[in-house]
Amino acid sequence: MGKPVAEAMLARLMASLDDGRFDALVPLCTGTALPPMRTLVIEPQQVVDHLTVALAQGCKRLGIVLPLEGQVGSFHLIGPVSCELRVTHASPYTDTGTSARRTCPGRSSPATTRHW
Repeated sequence: MGKPVAEAMLARLMASLDDGRFDALVPLCTGTALPPMRTLVIEPQQVVDHLTVALAQGCKRLGIVLPLEGQVGSFHLIGPVSCELRVTHASPYTDTGTSARRTCPGRSSPATTRHW
């Protein structure tokens, strides 16, 4: 199943829950666009993006670990940060734990990015 199919399925599920039974909905998945709803939706991707930029304000160096190697090249933050970023990948499902110790290519935000 590809991302467009998964997003469509999630959108249908969320729409079916948008009927006043809940005060808030929290789908625990990131990287997914959700349609506007009447119910408050806490979007994990928005939380992660904003929290990461906020945390970076107090850091000299920030490590970012993404689940897929293919995501490293397109990684970006929602805003500039002044600290050094190090971006890599590791998956609890397919990784042996070595990728987080290897150098991985990636895109920088407006700040300097170095890789493990």
